[in-house]
Amino acid sequence: MNASGPNRHETCDPVPPKPLTLLPAARPATDDDALVARARAGDRAAFGQLFTRHHGRVTAMCVRLLADRGRVDDAVQQTFLEAWRCLHRFEGRSRFTTWLTRIAIHTCFGLRRRLARLVFVGDTPAA
Repeated sequence: MNASGPNRHETCDPVPPKPLTLLPAARPATDDDALVARARAGDRAAFGQLFTRHHGRVTAMCVRLLADRGRVDDAVQQTFLEAWRCLHRFEGRSRFTTWLTRIAIHTCFGLRRRLARLVFVGDTPAA
């Protein structure tokens, strides 16, 4: 206690801090989860619904990464083919849209690398 009165810290009973426990991050279930589960079981209609739902997002991502619209369509098609082939590897730790977007990004970068390695006949220097 000081001369002007009780210090507010002196009158409080010390409360020991509670130990922190880390819990695994819970990911909220989405409508995609049920469709993914059905698609994993071989339901092509469920994957068709996923395609319809996410086609615009994948196309927008590919447009930002590729200049040629024809290449964009190829990349979108390749993205969904890869997603169908690798659906068994989707672990569900992230949202389906996150996983699908990563596939689209990798597909576009791979396409850009392949195009950079091509030498077109009109591009060769004159000897």
